[in-house]
Amino acid sequence: MNQVKQLSALSPYEWRLLLAASVMLPVTALWLRLQSMQKARSGLAGIPGFRAVPENDALVEARRVARMVNAAAGHGLYRANCLKRCLVLEWFLERRGIACELKIGATREGEEFGAHAWVECRGEVLNDRADVGERFGSFDR
Repeated sequence: MNQVKQLSALSPYEWRLLLAASVMLPVTALWLRLQSMQKARSGLAGIPGFRAVPENDALVEARRVARMVNAAAGHGLYRANCLKRCLVLEWFLERRGIACELKIGATREGEEFGAHAWVECRGEVLNDRADVGERFGSFDR
């Protein structure tokens, strides 16, 4: 019931974001299966963009977009992992002229190795917990 309430509270613009993210997540997954991450990013970059966002609204818009991408990835028809979520979020933000940074990090506990991806805008983590950089050491690219 809570999800129904949340969905009914979405604006028409947020619905469009949610639907677009629901389409772009499996498209990105397919690109990643067929090509390298860099080629997938280049392919996404070639898709026409949206409207530019005024600088003073950029962080608010980035948070809203991240919320819709996470909702689509976590509750939509295609459940995307962190890398696919990040590539789609990066694509949405860059199309709006919002500078963001895709971060990839790793951690090791004993013999266990873990990797994770997240997106930051102006030093703020958009699609994960704020301490993700502390849990996964970020690689400099």
